[in-house]
Amino acid sequence: MAVIKWDRLMETCLKYGEGDILLAAGAPPQLRVPGGLSELPVPKLDSADLQVMVEELRSPPAVANAADRYDYHEGPGYKYQDISYRDGHLFRAAVFGDPAPTFIVLMHFKQPTTNAGQPAPIASTG
Repeated sequence: MAVIKWDRLMETCLKYGEGDILLAAGAPPQLRVPGGLSELPVPKLDSADLQVMVEELRSPPAVANAADRYDYHEGPGYKYQDISYRDGHLFRAAVFGDPAPTFIVLMHFKQPTTNAGQPAPIASTG
């Protein structure tokens, strides 16, 4: 199995230009960078790897350094989990394929700030 820890993926996003990471069964993770995609130097993921990663996402404290997990949503064929990650960075893990995930997009967002430049509070929905 080639399960990758969520905090490592978020750190990769932050280290390499804050691009999104695409996880697909049968392929290694890919970082979206200006001008295209860059394959990460890790083994290919299979659908069982993606399933374990989705289960970890919903099981605290699976995401190290995560300040909060909030805004979990499920719909037909997809679900997403929002994560507040160190120093005001927000991520959304959007999972496609249900019940077996086939594709995950980890998107990075900047946390909104107040007029004083402090991170704006985000209400947790559990």
